[in-house]
This record gives sequence, C-alpha cells and structure tokens, in this order.
Amino acid sequence: MDQPVFPLHRLDKPTPGVLVFALSSEVAKLAGEQFQEGRISKTYYAIVRGYAPECGPITVALF
Repeated sequence: MDQPVFPLHRLDKPTPGVLVFALSSEVAKLAGEQFQEGRISKTYYAIVRGYAPECGPITVALF
C-alpha cells in the first residue's frame, strides 16, 4: 500500500526516540502549529529497574 507520510515532530531532539508522522498534509500542518504554539503537552512513562520516585524530573540524558 502506498501511503504518503508527513514528518511532524521528534518528541525530544537531544534524546533518541519516537518520531511522529501524519498521514495527511492537513493534519501535519495543524499539529505542527499546535506544537509550535505549545498547545500540545507530552507525558512520559518509564519502566525502571530498582527504585525510583513516582514522579519528578529526569536530569540526565537517556540513551
């Protein structure tokens, strides 16, 4: 199936990770505007080994 995709956003530029793509140029344009205006927020979940606080900042790069 030939489906065009439009690169939209890399979730975190300094950290290797997930890329987001849109399946239409219209959605890519609207979502891109929302990211630029700060209207989209991100929530991260992690599976850790050992003990970690339930929430809080991560202050080191994840590789």
